[in-house]
Amino acid sequence: MTNAASLLWDRVCDHLETLKVLSPGDREPLYRYCKMYDRWLRLEQFIDEHGEVYETHAYNRQATGFQIRPQMRVLIQLSEQMSKIESQFGMTPAARTRLRSERQESRSEMDRRMFGDSV
Repeated sequence: MTNAASLLWDRVCDHLETLKVLSPGDREPLYRYCKMYDRWLRLEQFIDEHGEVYETHAYNRQATGFQIRPQMRVLIQLSEQMSKIESQFGMTPAARTRLRSERQESRSEMDRRMFGDSV
């Protein structure tokens, strides 16, 4: 793993441990997420240096228009995939709210089972 991916790994694991949602089975998805992050960073740097589009030319070298760079397409796909993982692990405000709500519902259900409807 690169340094950037390793630093992210530490940050994300600390965050997920704080939320009490980290389990041993999360290792592979988190590793994939960190690798995606590293690739995303490199693509962001490339796009910053070269732009999101490039000029296309005809055989006579006359400009014919613009095309989105393949790197930009990959960056968009990575962003979408990373957003899904972030949501699953409670790494967005909406996902954290959902996780808190699920925990409260789970606790309430456990209380009802243990103590009946009087709770």
